[in-house]
Formats: sequence, structure tokens, C-alpha cells
Amino acid sequence: MTDDATRDNPLQRRAGTWPTKTTLTGTLMTLAVVCMSASAQSPLTYSSHLGGLKDDQITSVVVAPNGDRVVCGSTGSTGLATQGALQLSPAGREDLFVARYSANDNTLLWLTYLGGEGDEFCGGVALDSAGNVVIAGRTASPDFPTFNANDGTYAGGGPANTSFEGDAFITKLAGDGGTMVFSTFLGGTNLGTDDADSGIGGEIVRGLHIDGNDRIVVSGDTAAPDFPAVRTLGDGQCGLDAIPFANSAFIGDQFVARYQPDGTQDFAVCISGDARDAGRGVLVDDDGSIYVTGYTRSTNYPTTEPDIGSADDAFAAYDISVTVLDADATQILRSVRLGGFERDQGINIELNSLGQLVVQGFSGSSDFPTTSGAWQPDFGQDNAGGREVDTVVFILNLELDELLYYT
Repeated sequence: MTDDATRDNPLQRRAGTWPTKTTLTGTLMTLAVVCMSASAQSPLTYSSHLGGLKDDQITSVVVAPNGDRVVCGSTGSTGLATQGALQLSPAGREDLFVARYSANDNTLLWLTYLGGEGDEFCGGVALDSAGNVVIAGRTASPDFPTFNANDGTYAGGGPANTSFEGDAFITKLAGDGGTMVFSTFLGGTNLGTDDADSGIGGEIVRGLHIDGNDRIVVSGDTAAPDFPAVRTLGDGQCGLDAIPFANSAFIGDQFVARYQPDGTQDFAVCISGDARDAGRGVLVDDDGSIYVTGYTRSTNYPTTEPDIGSADDAFAAYDISVTVLDADATQILRSVRLGGFERDQGINIELNSLGQLVVQGFSGSSDFPTTSGAWQPDFGQDNAGGREVDTVVFILNLELDELLYYT
């Protein structure tokens, strides 16, 4: 992710200096919730705490055009909301929160809770061209606040009190955090199962992108056979692979959904194989094509390109998936799996200035080959227990048939 001269200079790498032009610098400073300068002479611009007496975590952040930072996450702490907030206090054990920091003096401009009686998770936050704040993730709250909803009914499902329980949600707030533009559920049910701990039914959004027309595109995964998809791309059985593996982490299918700026849904589609498939990062290019990365453990995941790496089909292994849909999600244009003999997952996906796909994720596969000039050519874990992973970064061409860089 650096220019060749910097990437191939081991002395600069050891010294800890970072090149000015790097895609990863912005990403890392964001996820760390610490502003890091690109200059080696002044590496830390500011650092701040945000939280109360209980657990608090930030899971996503976006930088506004004026430099303000909008963050979202979850908290069990009270007393964090600012005056004029949409929701002044948490409604459950762990609610979502959204906050905005000023670019000028790093002060907290506003913070609002968002949630109901169950737990919430923020999978992503983004800003549209008008400065509205879009949040998406998962809620286990039947009373999660909805407004102008495409789907105002909580469907539920998933093992109770786990990260698999609940529905996906998509919410848009005004830029001041005090007004709701729309808020909707997205999910299916457990189809009447009598087992309260059934694994069937839960959804989550982990990828969020706003395209050039202010349409909201989300990606995630569902374990509901009645997920409200207009079509399924792949084996034609959205969520049904979940049934033999109820209450299991090995269930579910990818989904991609798109919403108009007012919250009207254009479509929701599944990308399905015979085992677990999960959607993570998503982006839309200038032509409207939709790119989604995540992971698959399906032997029949709908790929169009040869696997990159050994791409193990073993039951316990996951491989990174990168899939391209047309603008209306009617067909898969291109799709590829990458990986080795262990767990591999794609998390974030972006286009760089050269028109190449940049994907970040993690891997436990020491057999996945790095490319020439890799920042770290060797797997960093001993893998003795089979669960250790490294962060990975790689670049693909848009045709998905050439691995340009992997470290």
C-alpha cells in the first residue's frame, strides 16, 4: 500500500516512519480512534477517552468533509448523551451510540444513544452528501426505534443473548444527531421454531456504503430461511443451509441490500452456498457495480474465477470471498475465493487511485503465498493451536483474476 521505494526500504520500515501517500494510514488512524499524523516528526495529533462506568467501544468512524469525526459503537454507560440528543439515556443493557467530534478543537459536539431493551451493535457509519448520518448493524430489541420504516416489524431469531440474535437495522439521522430521517429493520424469523436457542433467524449488517446518488448499500449475513430477499444468487436456498446446524456459528448466507435516501428499499438479495457465507465490506463504483467481500465455507460458493491459493474446502475452514454484482444486483458479474488451509476472512474493501481493489482482512493460513515486495513476507504466528491469525492486505485487479499484492 505504499510506493515501491518506501515499501522496499527495510530501514524505513524498522524506523517506524510512514509514507505520506498510503491508503492504510487513513484506515489505521480511524480504527484506532486516535488521530495519527502522516509526518514522522509529529506522529500523535490528539487522543481522547469516550465512555463511562461500564464497557464502551467504538466500532466504526467516518471523517466528514470538514474534518469532523463521526463515530458509532456500543455502551452500557449512562450519562453520555449531550443536550438535544435524539435519545438521552440507554434503554437496555448495551445500546448503540453515535457521536460527533469537531475537527477544529476535538470537542464533543453531540452524542446520542440509539437502542431498545436488547443489545445493539454498530456495524458501520457513513455520511451522505447532505451531512446526514447513516448507521447500520444489529439489534436484539423488539422496541428498537423505527421511523418511516421500510420494515417496522422486529422478526428476531438467533440464539438468545448472543451476537447471532436479532435483526439488522438501517437508520439515518440528521447531521446534528437530534432528528431521525428513517429507521428500519431488515430480517427474517425463526419460522415458528419452539427452541428459544435456535440458531435460525438472526441478521447483522457489517458493511455500509453510500453511493454517488446517496443510496445506501449494506452487506451482512442472515440465517433466516424467510429473509425478505427478492432473489438468491448461488444455490437458490437463502438461509436454508442453516437448518442442519441450528445454534451454530456455521450457518447463514451473505446478503446485499440497497435503500433510497428516504429509506425505500430497492432490493435485498442473498449470495448463497451450501454452508456459511458472510458479507463484510461493501463498495459501489462509479458505474454502480457492487463489490462485497467477506468469507465462505461453502464448497459451491458461486465463483466465476479460479481460486487463488489452496482455498481449502474443509468443514472448519473459511476462505475470503470477493464478489461483484451488477448495479441492480440481478447477477454476479465476477467472484473469486482466496485462502489457504485455515481461516481467512475479508473485512474491508476499497478502490485505490489506480482502479484496483484493496482488501483488508485476516488469515490463519501460513501456506498463503505473499507477493514480491510484501511488507511482511512470512506468517507471524506459530499456528500451533490452529487459531492464530495475522492481518492481511491484498490488491486484486478489477477482473479478480490476478493477485497484484499480498502481505
